[in-house]
Amino acid sequence: MTPTILKMATVTALFTGVPVWAGEKPLVMTRYTVTDVARNNNQPLGHLLIPQGWKAESKIEWTLASTLFPFNYWAKYSSPDGSAFLEVHPVFQGSYHSSQFGVQGNAGPKDVLEGLESIAKYVRPKAKFVVVSKKANEVAKDTLRPAQDVTVTTYHQTGTLTISYKDGDQEIVEEFAGSFYASQTDSRDGFSSRTWGMHGLRSIRATKAQFDRVRAIGVAMLRTARPTYEFLKAVEIASQCVRNIAQNDRNMRAIEQDMWLRTQKEINDTWRKTTDERLAVQDRQNEQLRDILGNVNRFVSGKGNDVLLPTTHQYAWEGPNGTYVLTNDAAYRPGADFTGQWEHLKPKR
Repeated sequence: MTPTILKMATVTALFTGVPVWAGEKPLVMTRYTVTDVARNNNQPLGHLLIPQGWKAESKIEWTLASTLFPFNYWAKYSSPDGSAFLEVHPVFQGSYHSSQFGVQGNAGPKDVLEGLESIAKYVRPKAKFVVVSKKANEVAKDTLRPAQDVTVTTYHQTGTLTISYKDGDQEIVEEFAGSFYASQTDSRDGFSSRTWGMHGLRSIRATKAQFDRVRAIGVAMLRTARPTYEFLKAVEIASQCVRNIAQNDRNMRAIEQDMWLRTQKEINDTWRKTTDERLAVQDRQNEQLRDILGNVNRFVSGKGNDVLLPTTHQYAWEGPNGTYVLTNDAAYRPGADFTGQWEHLKPKR
């Protein structure tokens, strides 16, 4: 007897005599892969889980805006009738520099809520919206001294902003969520630099009557999904291109530009280290991440992989080809409509 047959026999024996309850229609989530279509032979960036029957689309754009984020990606999945959708937005970022020679750049938002409102105006330029509610977590602040004459202060804050506006005869509710990061560098000789970014951005849009139900789906995703080696190599090459451009500028510009590049490198190095440390903490303490993603429970498979699924249902089953069945009935078992092997996922404590 092969191991596969033994497994199926064990599952059959375990569930013998347990009726399949057909009174509830389970929520089925399927895997959607965000790929680099324009370049790099469709290399995967990551995976989202979307409700079965919903339409999904995505795009990766190589901006070469910085060594930390040389690309942006955008994704959107919509309900079958198009009345509701969830959208993942690209990174918004900028920089600001001040010295005795003048100022240049964009200082960015003062906090996460101001940033989210600016993004809402940018992505919905024709909507005359009103802010329905807003929530911001406490700012995490850290001050470092990468050099004796330079002080770097980093800021991190997460939050949500809910707006309402008219689209024809319908009243639309849309919730924006994201993280705000800033790195402020000040030197003794009066040079000041600020690098900022709005990351982890997503919005949930639906009619007022549908909004609570759509919001409950959240941003379900495979937390263990990782980009391919080829995609990560492309990011490394793109980051090197950005560094090469900066190096070329350094050779051509005057002393002030040389100082700017040196400070910018210190900012990037410090920000990368701070970001790595923050991500490690978030993996252990995901309370803020839950706020960002919105209404998602964490399950774990027999292989130890984490899966984030909507809070609409308490029980989850994982099937072949990245398909998930969600239900609120503890006695439910995937019946004849679901072929292949199915694993009952356990909630992660």
